[in-house]
Amino acid sequence: MNNFQKSLAYGKVAEADVTLWLKQEKEWCVLPVYDISTDTGKGPRLLTLPTDLVVPDLLVMREGEIRWIESKRKTKFVWHGIAKEWRTGIDLKHYFDYIQVEERTGVPVWLFFLHEENAVSDADRLRGCREQVCPTGLFGAPLWYLRDHEAECGKFTNGWRNHPMVYWNHATLRLIASLEEVHVYRVPAKLILAEEEVYTF
Repeated sequence: MNNFQKSLAYGKVAEADVTLWLKQEKEWCVLPVYDISTDTGKGPRLLTLPTDLVVPDLLVMREGEIRWIESKRKTKFVWHGIAKEWRTGIDLKHYFDYIQVEERTGVPVWLFFLHEENAVSDADRLRGCREQVCPTGLFGAPLWYLRDHEAECGKFTNGWRNHPMVYWNHATLRLIASLEEVHVYRVPAKLILAEEEVYTF
């Protein structure tokens, strides 16, 4: 199994959880675009000019509404020592593709992050984290909002000079559902919003 296949298998766990949650709790009709992925090392693409674009995992529909959803399975948030906040992120190239997908199709894109472990790592402690637990659950926000609230863009991770990322802090994202709600599918999920926020899911 190559790296793409391993990454795909790991991510599909989140995609399956989020798909069932969207279908059962939110009553969205879900088209799992990730099923189009191939063994060539490439995920599903939107065929456009001048170049094809990586598309989000899911296309969901409900009563005339349509949205793209990219769901990322993460072990945990990472503590940023200078900013003193939890952060998470995605591949920068994919982020730019999602922006173009939204612009080309006119369909809103949402980013979902499923964070599953609450233990604070030794590395986070070394970076100055004094929190007792790391946040868990299904977090997310619409792309139009995230574009205006990037914590860091273009940073290279783990010494990989060919793998720039874009990051958001925990406070920028909204808790869409608890880990238990996503895993068990019993209690309808709630979207927690600050009073001034205007987006809903």
